[in-house]
Parts: sequence; structure tokens; C-alpha cells
Amino acid sequence: LYVPTDNTVASAIGAVVKVCNDSKIPVIGAERGHVEGGALATLGIDYYLLGKQTGNMAARVLQGENPHNIPVEGSKDLKLIINMTSAKTLGINIPDELKSKADEILGTD
Repeated sequence: LYVPTDNTVASAIGAVVKVCNDSKIPVIGAERGHVEGGALATLGIDYYLLGKQTGNMAARVLQGENPHNIPVEGSKDLKLIINMTSAKTLGINIPDELKSKADEILGTD
């Protein structure tokens, strides 16, 4: 089950994960908070880096550049985060090759 960045769902991510885990359905989140809440993984945005990117665009406007001339940008840096506790709960083996590509692995203790 893919969970988008939605405040209603994010506030209930624990309940969503529990229902899905009971049915052995992996939850893939849109951002780190979902994985912290029990989702299996995300390839999602990093809000800190997105904030810096947005700040750089705002600085260009403040320095006099016409906003009309600044192209729309999406998040440039996606982060792969894996929750090993969730993988174990679901009986999913995460290949070493995928783990080696992860920016962060949670639940390894």
C-alpha cells in the first residue's frame, strides 16, 4: 500500500501500518516520517533539503530575478530509507544490494 504525503494519513500511520501488517501488506511511505511510523520503506523527499532548495529559489527573487524566469523545480534529492523491523514483521528479506543503496536503515538494533 502506498501512502502519500497527506496529513490525515500521516497522523494515523500507526493504525494504517497495523492493519496492513495484520494482512501482511507492506506499506510504502512517501517520506521519512512514514518509515519512522512503521512503513517498510520510502524513496521520498527530504524536507530539509527541499527547504534549502526552496530557499535558494527565494534568494534569487530577493536578489532581483524575475520569478517568471525561474523554472518550477521538483525535489532534486530523494532518500531511500528502509525499516528492517517492518521487513522482519512482514517476513520480507531485503537484499544486501538494496540495503547498500539505502540512505538510511532503521530498526537494525
